[in-house]
Amino acid sequence: MYTKCKNLLPNNADTNEEVKKLKVATHSNIALCHQKSNDHFEAKVECNAVRALEANNVKALYRRGQCNLIINELEDALEDFQKVIQLEPGNKAAANHVVICRQKIKETKTKEKKLYANMFTKLAANDKETEPPRETDVLSKCGEWSEEDAKREADLLLERDNIIMI
Repeated sequence: MYTKCKNLLPNNADTNEEVKKLKVATHSNIALCHQKSNDHFEAKVECNAVRALEANNVKALYRRGQCNLIINELEDALEDFQKVIQLEPGNKAAANHVVICRQKIKETKTKEKKLYANMFTKLAANDKETEPPRETDVLSKCGEWSEEDAKREADLLLERDNIIMI
């Protein structure tokens, strides 16, 4: 229904104030419909369309903040809710969402710290366990023969002397 309304409205930017209000209302209602159907990415797109027409639209900011919160774009959600509070200082719903955003951001950061700390300690432990034993440097012993090596070489010389070339 709202999509038909959106398609009937003129697309050019040189429209009068009444058409602009209709576009804002239409995009805002479409965003709400997308939110109700759990299509938060599309709802965010519609909220952005409202913001393109009217930058300080509180409904669009609040709805976009809700979408960002649900899709875990927490920093963007926090910015949107803070902008709502800036435009409407008495908006308690936005203030509650700011608290929720900050709490979720804090939880996310602690989870990341824990994850990365464990990751690096596990990697360090694996490096210590799987480090192969170092081989002795062959060149450092070059030219040094043990008695066993000398005996083997002498036996080989005797065998070579006994070989007759034809």
